[in-house]
Amino acid sequence: MRWSAAQGEGWETRKRLSFAVLAHGHVAGHIVLKRPGGAGTVAALGYWTGAPARGLGLASRAVEMLTA
Repeated sequence: MRWSAAQGEGWETRKRLSFAVLAHGHVAGHIVLKRPGGAGTVAALGYWTGAPARGLGLASRAVEMLTA
């Protein structure tokens, strides 16, 4: 539950914006934009996908959508 609380706090502070990556209506992974200083020009991007979702281009598409 600490992870869920951290996601909510991240949205409130705008320092950690997390999204589920879905495939066929199921969670296939996660992508997060981290801005340690809050709103600004420097950020880090992280993601993961579950083993069944790897190689399908889901993470690449998620990165494209988040950074467009």
